[in-house]
Amino acid sequence: MDDFDKFWITYPKKRKKADARKAWIQKKSVRPPVEHIISVVQAYCRTPDWIKNDGEFIPYPATFIRAEQWDDELEVKMPEVVNGKLWNETASGIEAKGKEFGLFVDKFNSWQHFRASVERAAEQADEKPKLRSVA
Repeated sequence: MDDFDKFWITYPKKRKKADARKAWIQKKSVRPPVEHIISVVQAYCRTPDWIKNDGEFIPYPATFIRAEQWDDELEVKMPEVVNGKLWNETASGIEAKGKEFGLFVDKFNSWQHFRASVERAAEQADEKPKLRSVA
């Protein structure tokens, strides 16, 4: 299976395959490895624009390729979640939540004091981490 076929299998809107293949060939000199493109497509599949109205706003694959959308900054905001985990489960999540409250790790004697202060601030703001549902 060639790289285009790997992309095609992953891409959610399968329209105008010949045009998409032509774009794929045209962008060969600037195209990153297919694994990177696939990971970007998978990330886009979780964005509101690609989800709403049953994927109405997903671009055709040739458009995605020609626009080099693998280079777009993809910002998915999910309240209480950082890198797929609750904010209090990762250092980056705790630091991000701390910034929301004006708390910065470099102003504390230790990471433990910083984390405890962030968790107290979240409790006072009634932003306790919610338990994940088990499906």
